[in-house]
Amino acid sequence: TRILAMTNGGPFDYIGDAAADIPIWNAAREGFSVGYCPAGVTRLGVAPPSKWRALAKAMRPHQWVPNILIFVPLVFAGHLVEPDPLGRAALAALLFSLVSSGVYLANDIFDIDADRALEIMHERPLAAGLISVPFASAISGLLMGLPIVAGYCALGGKFAAALAAYLVLALAYSRWLNAVMPLGVVTLAGVHMIRIFAGAVAVGVTVSAWLLAFSVFLSLCLAKCRAICERAPHIHATAFRNSMSPSPAQAAVLKKSRKWIAPWAMFLKGFLKHPVMVGSIIPSTDTLIRHMLGRVDWANTKLFVEYGPGVGTFCPHILERLAADATYIAIDLN
Repeated sequence: TRILAMTNGGPFDYIGDAAADIPIWNAAREGFSVGYCPAGVTRLGVAPPSKWRALAKAMRPHQWVPNILIFVPLVFAGHLVEPDPLGRAALAALLFSLVSSGVYLANDIFDIDADRALEIMHERPLAAGLISVPFASAISGLLMGLPIVAGYCALGGKFAAALAAYLVLALAYSRWLNAVMPLGVVTLAGVHMIRIFAGAVAVGVTVSAWLLAFSVFLSLCLAKCRAICERAPHIHATAFRNSMSPSPAQAAVLKKSRKWIAPWAMFLKGFLKHPVMVGSIIPSTDTLIRHMLGRVDWANTKLFVEYGPGVGTFCPHILERLAADATYIAIDLN
């Protein structure tokens, strides 16, 4: 009625995107759609994917990769080729993956308005309107609830408790704690550790002191990298949207992300290519560097030779401590 009043009863064309637009399309001289497209309406642009394909994208199966941590206890216990433990670990990984997808959907529902305003997020299925909020809410609830019940029935109460704890921490991280860098990193590390412990419970393996130490170290490293990687894209998007350079605080985060990600990627790539030639798959930390270089008598050092400098982690620290007339030689065969 309002459209007819605006056009004084004359003919009009209409562009819509949902089933609610059908009465207006029927009254229009010609109808166009950028979304839902019934018969008799001309589509504009590329046809959107089906609801189920959009849902599959929103579930982010490519982010299920961290759930391979569930297999770590299986590997160290030497049961990787045994069908029963392997099947239990695979089921545990699947249940964790489904719960994580439920968390991703819930997070997208909460952030739908913010995602629509971000250049790199507006194409997410929920933000783009490819799936509705009620539909995504129902699927999210099922994905977060049913796997816990299935885990209890198939793998026992301890595994179900671990999966429930994972759900709580994952939701807390995605909603609140990711903005608090130290607490967020610790929470994310806890999420990774829960995966390892859940894998041990699923296959009936005792968590040794060595595996516990390995889990803590690996979880903190993975958490730190992910926390930095998650913050960098938002900073680039904000700067792009405002047509200006990042603020000093944002630039510091981007600089830190490059400092962390580039060396890690190079070390891991080198290890995968030549495992025997690479002594470590991660760069040395500042604490380790200080302890190692603290034993050197710098006042009387005239020649310092470093074999295998890698990505140069030690180089600036060595140059800071060397006397002006000393010589520094770095030898690398890679």
